[in-house]
Amino acid sequence: MKTPTRFAFAHAITLAADASSGWQQILRAGTWQHPKHGAMAITAADLAELKKNFDARVRGFVYADYDHGIAMPRGDGNAIAAGEVKALELRADGAELWALYEPTPKAAEKIRGGEYRFTSADFETAYVDKTSGKRVGKVLRGFALTNRPFIEGMAPLQLGDAASGTAPVLFAEYPREAPASEIPMNLKQTLKLAESATDAEVEAAVAQLLSEQQTAQANATTLTEVRNALQLADTADGSAIATAVKTLSEQNTALNQAKRETEVDTLLNERVAGGYLTPAEKPHWRTQLLSDVAAVADGAKTLLQAMPKRVPLQQPAAAPNGGQPIQTDSQKLLDEKIAQVRKDNPGITYGDALILAEQELAQAGTKVPTTNEG
Repeated sequence: MKTPTRFAFAHAITLAADASSGWQQILRAGTWQHPKHGAMAITAADLAELKKNFDARVRGFVYADYDHGIAMPRGDGNAIAAGEVKALELRADGAELWALYEPTPKAAEKIRGGEYRFTSADFETAYVDKTSGKRVGKVLRGFALTNRPFIEGMAPLQLGDAASGTAPVLFAEYPREAPASEIPMNLKQTLKLAESATDAEVEAAVAQLLSEQQTAQANATTLTEVRNALQLADTADGSAIATAVKTLSEQNTALNQAKRETEVDTLLNERVAGGYLTPAEKPHWRTQLLSDVAAVADGAKTLLQAMPKRVPLQQPAAAPNGGQPIQTDSQKLLDEKIAQVRKDNPGITYGDALILAEQELAQAGTKVPTTNEG
């Protein structure tokens, strides 16, 4: 069964005298015999696909015109709209496709006056989206008001209920076929092959051409999408695209780092305010939490969240055995000691300096808040 590139149903138009629009059956599932190409079929799945692509507005405005003037303009002003297809509806358990046709006032007058007696609704079987270049399948092209249906012998226009109209008549359009003797010569000339090229060589050249074409189309589509995403001009070359991508990448990295630092600072401030961490410990933990090594950063976060609560530094805490409370100036003493240790030991980490400072102050008998207090 050979597949046409385009189907159409010629149907007697029906429009009530006082109606501004009306439902018209335009297609139905079935099988028809073509005198040259044999059996042709339209299935319920085909009708569903037509409705799906119509609802998705693949073609946007689905027109009605006079004598296919929009579909086949002559350049003499014949491309005049006669209305619009406003909606599609599946009926009879999906076996019939109906269209809500809204004619222009002028078209409605011509229909009621008998100036136009038939409609011809047609659709493509392999429509290609003009923007994306993607094949979307079966798409309704529109209506034509006509007095010259593609199939002679159709019933004339009946005003009133569309359901009482005559059965539609199908026509199918096929690509023009060149004579068999022309095809090999045309192919060989197009493919720049010698006249003596074998069928196998012709097939191989065609396959190569199709592969290159598909690759080129895919690359062109991708570049267009990239330019649009980067808000670049249509003429932007590869260098401009690469520069724009690099700039965006650097900006994204900076934004992510700033966001990460904000989250870390928020966490540390919360831990200090809650009495889980001393202010002097924040720089050490900040370095760990911002480490580029994921294991270090994750481990520091886990330890920080598991740390037991401490006595807030701003509140004096009772010393064990009824001793004197710990004074808030002990934190200042600890900070000064840490600074001295780091000065005496260049390169030492903050954590190690904290431990040494606590040990030295403990040996001197000075009470300070330590990392082990709970």
